[in-house]
Amino acid sequence: MNAWIASYNQAIHYAYLTPAALTILNVSQLPSSLGVTFFAQRLAGHRWPFVAAGVVCFVAITGWVFTPAPLQLFWAALLGGSSALVFTLGIALPPLLAGPGEVARLTGITISLTYAVAFVGPIIGGQLWDLFHLPGVAFLPVALASIMLIVLGLLLPSYRAFGPAAVVEHTSVHKTDVAKSTPPTK
Repeated sequence: MNAWIASYNQAIHYAYLTPAALTILNVSQLPSSLGVTFFAQRLAGHRWPFVAAGVVCFVAITGWVFTPAPLQLFWAALLGGSSALVFTLGIALPPLLAGPGEVARLTGITISLTYAVAFVGPIIGGQLWDLFHLPGVAFLPVALASIMLIVLGLLLPSYRAFGPAAVVEHTSVHKTDVAKSTPPTK
């Protein structure tokens, strides 16, 4: 989003909104990130926060493009807050989804994919803008990412499958296996 706000506002003749939109977009990420830390146990690993954030992102990016430009300050707040929520909860997923020996690898993959999408999205948006000569299509990758977030959120394994009970069960099974493989001492 940061990549296109200034150019988009210049193209639609609302350049004066750029400083406020960028400020609101970035500042709104702080309360969302802090809120996630206070409610992490209730949010991490559940499907609904990802689906809700995807819906909010999709509505906000659609509103950004199709409503009067001065409303983009409102949409910027929604986009900033929901994107921070997704990033924070996404970073919390690897320890919940992976086994103890795979957490680092899955975390690395998760972070790499996150930043790869953040890199490729603006390139695709720029190509679309150049191709169609419509400033609003630069945000199409954000809309598609929002839809993907909803779909992937719905496909996330149930919290029961990998929540605290699964961790306790996995740990107790692991200890049993170790006990069986250890030769008795004399």
